[in-house]
Amino acid sequence: MLITLIIFALVFNLTISYLPTKDYIIEFNDSSITQTLEKSEFSLVYFYSDTCKFCQHFEPVFENLCVLYNGIDSEKSKFQILAVNALQNKRLSQLFQIQHYPSIKLLEYSSKKIIPFEYDRDLQILINFIEHHVSVQPKYDNFVSKIHDFEDLKTLGKSKSNKIIIFAMSFLDEWQDIHFPAHFLQNLAIKYPEVEFTVVLGDKINDSSVLQIFGVSNFPSAIYLRNGSFKSLNTKSQDTLKYGELDEAQLIKFIENIENNDSNWNNQRNVEDMTDIDHTISIQRVDDYDDDDILDHIEL
Repeated sequence: MLITLIIFALVFNLTISYLPTKDYIIEFNDSSITQTLEKSEFSLVYFYSDTCKFCQHFEPVFENLCVLYNGIDSEKSKFQILAVNALQNKRLSQLFQIQHYPSIKLLEYSSKKIIPFEYDRDLQILINFIEHHVSVQPKYDNFVSKIHDFEDLKTLGKSKSNKIIIFAMSFLDEWQDIHFPAHFLQNLAIKYPEVEFTVVLGDKINDSSVLQIFGVSNFPSAIYLRNGSFKSLNTKSQDTLKYGELDEAQLIKFIENIENNDSNWNNQRNVEDMTDIDHTISIQRVDDYDDDDILDHIEL
């Protein structure tokens, strides 16, 4: 009996973890105000418009936020996240005094107190805001990471997508939570859906030849891989004197510089086809990215 319960629990948790993102999003309207809001002590309400470009930009972050906090049952809870089409639901917009889109407001149901969210619509900032006012923790088990773990060169070469490969060490504090939604790499994976993000942990890999192939001797660092050609960022060990970390601003600049200057790429053999017995791989390094240039464009 005990074994049966354990198996059931494991299957149940696995099912929860892989629910589609949309299943966590709760939409409500003018016809269900009381019955929806009374379900939770606190409700974070997101007001949007279908034609608002800022709402469209915020949508992936909002979806991740819903995955982290919304449950799958209908019982009364302490906290829930709700979405409202503000243009179609005038009564709700008036009750919450909505003047622009997107707008995010936190309601304490018992007191009817409304706290506006007036910060950058960043996932980590929203998590901090919720924790401060509601004291609830995100359910990280509900989240499916968009970051791939490195397996081997053949696996790396199977996907035809452009790739950002991050080289890090597992003992570095800022790289221990890369599979959590609040890590900036998850945000970048949303921002650049056409790019596949993979992380290589230098102290965990079985085959260190991948470091030799891409000329990596510094951690953290990154390469942009396309059709067997690559450009690098921070890969040389002497760069550690200039760079103490690899952050979101650096990677955004790195990616956009490459995507905006596409003429120098040469079509080479796929990585999957270049894995010889002695790892004698001939991947083309395309005019190394100018690491110095990145510092000139970061706002401190």
